[in-house]
Amino acid sequence: MATDGYVLVADHAQVGGGGKIAGEDKFSFKAPGTVAPSVTLAMPGQAVFRAGAWYAPGALQTTVNTILTMAASPANLLYAVPVCFWSAGTITDTAIYLQSSGGANAAIYGAIYRDAGLIPGARIWSGQATEPSLAVALTQFNGLGLTVSKGELLWFVSISKDGTASTINVEPRCMHPVLGTLVDGTGGSNPKRTLGVGYKVSFAYGQPPDPWAGNTIGLNGDDSSVGWPSILYKFTPS
Repeated sequence: MATDGYVLVADHAQVGGGGKIAGEDKFSFKAPGTVAPSVTLAMPGQAVFRAGAWYAPGALQTTVNTILTMAASPANLLYAVPVCFWSAGTITDTAIYLQSSGGANAAIYGAIYRDAGLIPGARIWSGQATEPSLAVALTQFNGLGLTVSKGELLWFVSISKDGTASTINVEPRCMHPVLGTLVDGTGGSNPKRTLGVGYKVSFAYGQPPDPWAGNTIGLNGDDSSVGWPSILYKFTPS
């Protein structure tokens, strides 16, 4: 309120509005400028990328005492898990944590694919980890230098040779359902819901195909008791 009793009301404070108080300079109101956020928000499960830290394409399975869950991976199945990168940068390293859980040597191939319309497209990296019977190790693949654009979707793929290989696994029920939610339409208060979280395709063990082949959608309930085998990666934002 001015000294002469003039009262400013809400209408005066609209964008483009203005007025004059007796004895004072004319005033006007302008729209506030856009403030750029200091932190770029990430996809669920991907808060920030820290140099030297390992990340997984999905939510890692853990036990109650925070130890990462390892379990045998079914043989001759390609698992493809999507990751949407919220920042441009470079994938510098990958790794496979592998244990031979049976009486035979174990082997797992890992690969990374570019996206081709919500399905893996061209393979841009692959590597194989092997371990003798009952051995366990983290096999690293360093110096990849794979460039990633902001908002780009990549697919992390793995396949086990004979089912005796145990790896650190990701939990399908916790993955972001980028392939959608399907409802069966039967009605009722509890309609069936199925989340598509990736691809799970039959494939004879070997280097994952280039380009990708197969369109069987992996569901959030598939192998939920043991998870999906996971490739770890390091990422440096640009």
